[in-house]
Parts: sequence; C-alpha cells; structure tokens
Amino acid sequence: QKKRNRERHNQEKEKEEERGKEEREEEPKKVVMTEDQLRERIETVLQAPLSSKSLADALHDGVVLCTLLNTAKPGTICQVNTKFNGALGAYRMRENVKGFIDACKDLHISSTFVVKDLY
Repeated sequence: QKKRNRERHNQEKEKEEERGKEEREEEPKKVVMTEDQLRERIETVLQAPLSSKSLADALHDGVVLCTLLNTAKPGTICQVNTKFNGALGAYRMRENVKGFIDACKDLHISSTFVVKDLY
C-alpha cells in the first residue's frame, strides 16, 4: 500500500513538473532594443519614417501605436483620433494611447507603461 502511494505521489509530481516545464516553454521571449533599433523597426513595419526626432514625441499622440497594432492585427482599434486642435486635443491623444493599451491587454500582450507615461 505504501509503495503504491509513493509511486502515485511520484507520478503526480512528475506530471506537475512536466506541466510547469511546458508553461515555461510557452512564455514569450522578451526582446530588448535600443531606442534607435525600436525606431527603425517601427519605421520598417509602417513603411514610413516617423515625423519627430524623438521617439517619445512620435509616440506621444498614440497614432503610431494604434497604427502599429492595426498593422499587426487589422481592425483591432476601430477609432484612431488624428485631429488634435482645440481644447479636446490632449484628451484625444490620451484616448489613443489608452485604446492601444486596452487593445494590448485584450490580446494578452503585456504593456510596460500607462497613459500618463507619455505625458
């Protein structure tokens, strides 16, 4: 009886270890890039140069972020604000960035920033 219990325990432990190994193997690899490398990658994907000298400035209004995501998965973000004049300009920019972050969450893409990081 003890021997069977021990064998069953060992089998269960092996199964748990195998499941843990499979889960670790499925974790996406994190890619580390310099700002220049990231800028180049974005420009390659969008097939257009970014208008701002600074990458932060180029991402500030959220248009590039939303366009990137829609390029990867068309229709992910239905509305992208592009007119920022007037009192609602800053609000519309934040709305774009929030839309990007929310869409990333829906797609199970981890985001390492929040809206206020770009302001």
